[in-house]
Amino acid sequence: QITRTIDLIRECQTALLLSSNTYPECVQRNCTNGQGTDVQDHFTYVGEFRNGKPNGQGTLVSPNRAKYVGEFKNAKSNG
Repeated sequence: QITRTIDLIRECQTALLLSSNTYPECVQRNCTNGQGTDVQDHFTYVGEFRNGKPNGQGTLVSPNRAKYVGEFKNAKSNG
């Protein structure tokens, strides 16, 4: 279980870093500064944004439906 969680966090961090260098699609609300929903390469992030990047509380769901829920700081999981 711990190994799976670590792998998921790494997968999520990679997705967030990639999405911060490409053009994600903000599908709901405010993905610049505030609450929003962002879709990039079949990853979905729902949560808080600052300067266009996941920052604060959020949920990231991978294409295989694995989910990370927690704190993000500058597009990286933080916790």
